[in-house]
Amino acid sequence: MTDYLIIRRALRLGGEAETVTLSQRDDNFMTALREFTEIGDEDAPEPFFSPFAWTRESKSGYRTRKYASNGPSNTVQDWHGKPNGPIERIPDTRPAQVRLAHRTPEELSQFLLLTDTGAQSAPRAIDLAYWWFRATDIEERFGEDPTEDVLIAAMLDDLGLQAAEAQALLEFDQTPSDAQ
Repeated sequence: MTDYLIIRRALRLGGEAETVTLSQRDDNFMTALREFTEIGDEDAPEPFFSPFAWTRESKSGYRTRKYASNGPSNTVQDWHGKPNGPIERIPDTRPAQVRLAHRTPEELSQFLLLTDTGAQSAPRAIDLAYWWFRATDIEERFGEDPTEDVLIAAMLDDLGLQAAEAQALLEFDQTPSDAQ
């Protein structure tokens, strides 16, 4: 799901853009990748982290520097053409450009939330919000002591997730009505 959310964020950064170029030269793509996965230590051998992969991988979710060039771009291109794949590749584009596929929230959930055992497991929305705002001065952005609902709504807005999509991909204590 990390790679999907990177694409969502890149689209959000692009404003009205409907496509993302999977290239280290694409500012929106690279900004989204860094915002979502950088751990804050440029000198680390594995400077990126996928918050959704830490329990099922031998590297505990950490990614090497190569992740910027062949992480999300390889994953997203592998998704192209698969049943219920959330991303479509634009034909004949170099570097590759992608856009969101038209999928129902249920299709997104089935594709993105499968675990190694085949069971579905949605991450908690508040946990994702905490991860998303890990490098943010919370008081500067939200004022003193924002509620969990405020953090979740801002995270959903930053990522460009719609309410039905967020409800299908994340676990909420209540329905996300403030999502775009």
